[in-house]
Amino acid sequence: MSRELHERDYVAWLAEQAAALRRLAEQRANIPLDLDLLAEEMDDMARELRAACAPHTATIIHHLLKLQYSPAEETRRSWQNTVRSARLNLRKRITTTISNELADELTELYDLARANARNDLEQYHETDAAKRLPCRCPYTLEQIRDPDWWPTRAVVSA
Repeated sequence: MSRELHERDYVAWLAEQAAALRRLAEQRANIPLDLDLLAEEMDDMARELRAACAPHTATIIHHLLKLQYSPAEETRRSWQNTVRSARLNLRKRITTTISNELADELTELYDLARANARNDLEQYHETDAAKRLPCRCPYTLEQIRDPDWWPTRAVVSA
């Protein structure tokens, strides 16, 4: 079971292993290992993986918003490349556990990404586009993660 969990959800496996090490430490197992410290290290590894995924998710949302709402043409390829890179980095790190946590954090991550997109748009005098950014995340986590999904460009009515 443990090997299967390792392959399926590395973060859940780390948590399981850390708990097992702590149980051994409580039983005062007579083995030449610092069980408490090993458990802490496993917790740190899981925390680092979690911490790496949130900024990639926010970066993806940030640039998807600009791709959807900005009238600019010349910077679109750069934004697409940023999204592709962040999606790849996210795909390398995400697990089921982290995906569930990101779903719970999506509103907070969206608020950060929206603020960044708004600042970028306003900096380049795209205030109308900045005003049209939705208050709630228009993307699902599946869309954010999907390497083939791109938002439809918002049409500005005159």
